[in-house]
Amino acid sequence: MQMDPAPGRFLIALPTLRDPNFVRTVVLLCEHNDQGTVGLIVNRQTQVKLAAGLPGPLAEAREGEYLFQGGPVSPSHVFALHNVPRLMADSREVLPGVWFTPGSEGVADRLRQLPQPGEALRLYAGYAGWGAGQLDAELQQTAWIVGPGVADLVYAANPKTVWARALQAIGGPAAFLTTAPEDPRLN
Repeated sequence: MQMDPAPGRFLIALPTLRDPNFVRTVVLLCEHNDQGTVGLIVNRQTQVKLAAGLPGPLAEAREGEYLFQGGPVSPSHVFALHNVPRLMADSREVLPGVWFTPGSEGVADRLRQLPQPGEALRLYAGYAGWGAGQLDAELQQTAWIVGPGVADLVYAANPKTVWARALQAIGGPAAFLTTAPEDPRLN
């Protein structure tokens, strides 16, 4: 059963989607209304370490963490998905345990504080966006499948496994798609 797009749901690229910006991606939908859709790709980790752009104690505390590519739109703007209480005033909960924060100066200042135990934070350069009706057209072309959002997958230790795990969470024929080769023409 196909779900409708809504905040807190995953938009999962089908193997037939060949746009290099979205091959085998999982997008957490953060906004969806009559004007369009905004989401963040949760499984595209870059090689840029957060510590490189965050000076002081935070850099040391987040030494092994990386920036994620949120999408091809506005790549110079940074967005956050998190469960950090001190960031929630500027955020909106899109999924239990996952808060979306658009980039702002206030967020950057609060990020300079050391993380507390149990806090999860992912920073994204850019976002994925669709104008009014554009996502609906792509869904009709079977470029995407909509599935339930899962906080554990947003914060997964190994982002490379998220695409397959999101399809497996849907089950049925969607789970079978994980066996498709990365380039369907090679099948």
